[in-house]
Amino acid sequence: MVSVPNGVDVRACENLAELPNVQGSTAMRSTDLVAPMALPSSPYTAYETTPGAKQVFGIHGDEGFAISGTISAQLGIRSGNAMTLKSGEQAKVTGTFDWPSDGRLPQYATTVLLAIPKTEVQGAFDSCWVRAWPRTDAVSDALLATVMQSSSQSGSTVPGVTTVNPTLGSVPPNETDYRQRITRFATIPAFILAIAVGASYVARRRLELAMLRHLGASGPQVVVQMTVETAVWVLPAAMICAGIFAVLLAPIAESVQDALTVWADVGLRMILVTYCGTMLGTMAISATIRVDALPRLVRGR
Repeated sequence: MVSVPNGVDVRACENLAELPNVQGSTAMRSTDLVAPMALPSSPYTAYETTPGAKQVFGIHGDEGFAISGTISAQLGIRSGNAMTLKSGEQAKVTGTFDWPSDGRLPQYATTVLLAIPKTEVQGAFDSCWVRAWPRTDAVSDALLATVMQSSSQSGSTVPGVTTVNPTLGSVPPNETDYRQRITRFATIPAFILAIAVGASYVARRRLELAMLRHLGASGPQVVVQMTVETAVWVLPAAMICAGIFAVLLAPIAESVQDALTVWADVGLRMILVTYCGTMLGTMAISATIRVDALPRLVRGR
């Protein structure tokens, strides 16, 4: 966001929503405090917002009279309920938004957002907010361009672009971070574990397979039989895991393309590795079953 008291061009701010990687933009300015009847001596900070606050703040419900989750918990009200004000008026809560203590600017944790209809938006605002991922130089330059020229020239302080979460929001993870994540090596232990699973599945049936060899089955026939039998339970398990991963991934992915990319790079790769490892372990142990092992296996039984 960029903040210049009474110095933000509201139209320029609204146009930022059209930029690539921008999910929404809204202009904000301070307005009269909102004092609920339940806490008349502790009024809440209020801001007027232009259309777009729903996307920027992630409002659950609608814009209009949106309150933070902290206010909702303090007063025991939520979207659809009415807030009784100190003046006696009833204000219907149209939505709520989350503002956790994860490094975000704390002053907005107890805030009321009052939406201004698009047809009534006029005058200068105090700040312009943008929800963008990732944050790029183009977005930062566009934010600075919303500051009216008269405001930037009259003051000695040059406005700068800030993030609402200085702790976690300054440097977003990028493709390099993703490629260097420690979990990229998870396929190695998964492959080894899958080989052990396939091998143990065959090892538990060594006596049965040795009997098949005694009755005339060749080594390749035993390998093929165990490979098919293993595939019968491994394939459905792999499909179920792929489906579960897709269901878990869908709500948090930014787009269908992102979801498919992560699903293929993480989920599908892990599933293929475990499938191949299980089949390899099955075939390797199946190939070691010999006819002359039957007497020893019978005695051990």
